[in-house]
Amino acid sequence: MADYNIKEVDSIFYEGKRLLDSRQYPEAIEVYSELISFAENYKDKQDAILTLVTSLNNRGISLCKLGLLKNDKNLYLKGMEDFRYSISFTQNKEEQNWLTAYSNLKFSEKEIEDFDRPRKDTSNFFRTI
Repeated sequence: MADYNIKEVDSIFYEGKRLLDSRQYPEAIEVYSELISFAENYKDKQDAILTLVTSLNNRGISLCKLGLLKNDKNLYLKGMEDFRYSISFTQNKEEQNWLTAYSNLKFSEKEIEDFDRPRKDTSNFFRTI
């Protein structure tokens, strides 16, 4: 992608979503990482910011879920960082509370406390966009 083309970006984003939904987390992480790197070059475009924050949320989910599968706390923490970065694009603190990434961060903050303990299945809690 040389220029910001919303149709091309959407196509790639939904490929990442398909991979995430089918539990192909490493592949989803790769797709969302590409989108994040690309969108960061166009922060002056509202569509690119939307791509950036939604890709960060979905990569965060992929990292957290892969971290749970591999019992890798560092992967899980990287996912939480993606949620935080996604939230940072919304300056209004009250509006942040309504973001999908915010609810994912709050959930993951609770889960990280018990990361090393046996857990119930939480695979369906995270909210994708």
